[in-house]
Amino acid sequence: MNMLRPRLLLLACFVFHHSLWGYLLFWTDDTDGTVSRYDTSDDSVTTIVSSLTSPAGVDVDEVNSRIFFGHNAGFSRTSFDGSNRVNFGGSQTPYGVKLDDTPTYLYFANSFNSVKRIRISDSSLETLFTSNANGVSDVAIDDSGDLLYWVSRNTGEVARGDETGSGSPTVLFDRPTDTVNFVEIDVAAGLIFWTEASGSEIYKANLDGTGTPAVIRDLGAGAQTAGLALVTADEVVFVADSANGNIYRMDYNGNNINTVVTGLSEPTGLAYIPESEYYAVLIGLVALGVVIARRRFSEGR
Repeated sequence: MNMLRPRLLLLACFVFHHSLWGYLLFWTDDTDGTVSRYDTSDDSVTTIVSSLTSPAGVDVDEVNSRIFFGHNAGFSRTSFDGSNRVNFGGSQTPYGVKLDDTPTYLYFANSFNSVKRIRISDSSLETLFTSNANGVSDVAIDDSGDLLYWVSRNTGEVARGDETGSGSPTVLFDRPTDTVNFVEIDVAAGLIFWTEASGSEIYKANLDGTGTPAVIRDLGAGAQTAGLALVTADEVVFVADSANGNIYRMDYNGNNINTVVTGLSEPTGLAYIPESEYYAVLIGLVALGVVIARRRFSEGR
C-alpha cells in the first residue's frame, strides 16, 4: 500500500503534465482562401473552411470551443472542426483579429487604416483609433491592463492605447524602415513580439516600450514572416512563413526551431490552443482521488 500511493501520485502528475503537450494550431491561408488546423494527436492537417477571399487572421474562443476569423466579407465563427459557421460584420475588411477574454468583443485592424472592435452579440461596431493606424495590420489585447496593442506596416509603428478607445495612443517603437506585420504579447513576461511583412525576421521587445528590440530569429533569404502565436506557459513562439508555406516553432530566444507544418500556400494569421486539456484535468483528478481514497482507507485500518 505504501509503495502504491507514491506511484499513483506520480501517475497523476505525469497525466497532468504530459497530456498538455498536445495542441491544435489554426491558421488562415490568403492564397488558398482557407482556414486550416493542425492536430498533434494524429499529426494531421485539415482544411476546415474554404472558398474565402483573403482570410488573414484567426483567434480561438476556448470557452465555447470555436474560432473567429476575418476575411474580405467580414467575419465568421465556427466550431473547431469548421461546422456551425455564422457570418457577421459584412461591411468590414478585417486583417488581424483578437478576442477579449470574455469574449464580448472581437478587435481587429480594418482596411489598414483604423483599429476597431465589433460586439459579438449584435455586431455593433466601434472605431477605437485612427491616429497612428496608417497601415495597421494586427492587434493584441492585454485584458488585465485594459490595453490594446497594434502594429502598422506603412509606418513601422508599434503602438498602444486603451481598449475602449479613450485617450491618445502611445507609440512604443517607431521603426520607419520596417513593415511591421503581426503582433503578439506575453503580459506576464512583459514581452511583445512582431514580424515583418517584407522581411524574414522575428522581433522581441519589452512590452512597456523600453530598451531596444532584438531579432530572435532570421528565417533567411526568401522567407516572409507573418502570423504569430505564443504558448506563454512554455515560452514558445509559432510563426508563419507566408513565402515558403511553412509554420515554425521556436523558443522565446529563437532557439530550438522546428518545422511544424510545411507545403502550405500562404499562411498568415495563427492561433493556438492546448488540446484535450479538460480530459487531462479530469484524468488527473481521478488519479489524485484514488491516492486520497487509498490513503484514508489505509489510515482508517
